[in-house]
Amino acid sequence: MSGEGIFEALSGQILGNASSEETLVMVHGFGTDQTIWHNLIPVLSCCFKLVLFNLAFARNVSPGLYSAAKYSTFSAYADDVVCVLRELNLTEVHYLGHSMAAMIGCIAAIKEPKRFKQLILLGGSPMYLNDFATGYYGGFTLDEVNGLFATIQSNYIGWCDTFPSEVIIVNNRSAIKEFQNDLLSMDPATTLSCAKVVFLLDNRSYLPIVTTPTHILNSRYDVVVPGSVALYMKKQLGGTLTIIDSEGHFPMLTAPDLLLAYLEPILYVDEDN
Repeated sequence: MSGEGIFEALSGQILGNASSEETLVMVHGFGTDQTIWHNLIPVLSCCFKLVLFNLAFARNVSPGLYSAAKYSTFSAYADDVVCVLRELNLTEVHYLGHSMAAMIGCIAAIKEPKRFKQLILLGGSPMYLNDFATGYYGGFTLDEVNGLFATIQSNYIGWCDTFPSEVIIVNNRSAIKEFQNDLLSMDPATTLSCAKVVFLLDNRSYLPIVTTPTHILNSRYDVVVPGSVALYMKKQLGGTLTIIDSEGHFPMLTAPDLLLAYLEPILYVDEDN
């Protein structure tokens, strides 16, 4: 599909302060959709024009939009981000990307840097597999991710029942249920193909060529993205690294007030100082 009409195709919406000169683009990660930000929107709406949309694998996008062949790389998702910003005639946006959307934002900013003022990378990773030959610890072995793929394929309902609690970690029933419902709303074949792109690809080569200012946020304990990955990204990107005093991969669900407190000094900057 061409860039024209992509915002509508991805169920895009513009919320918040329509008169604000500052635009915050909020992009969700694997297995979720734009509703993942619901706890942050009331506060952020006061000062920012908010742009939200779904990635192509999520529910409520135009039928037939997603194909495993097209979205076999993060670059394809980044193309969609760039097309949305072009369609809305947006430049110099604040970009908040969670999980896989962190690297999607990095790639989009390489493609068209003028569109981005800063990248806020929440729980992002350039590579989830360990690469001991280069001393990189991504958090997962190939056997572990192959086991995850096998479970998705053979027992999708059971996987949807257990995976959310494993990555959310904290005993937050509403957060776990929300992620479960998001996963259950997806076609299992789509989930599997998307998971393979997320967990198998090596996107490390993009990091050194990102020129947009970056701010990395990572939970103190995250089984999906260990601290070593956040440190690696900081080394490659420069910018700032902040460790959030929370557990799990979804602080926007489990600790939204805390996450907002960490976002405040990044987003609310007096440019005259």
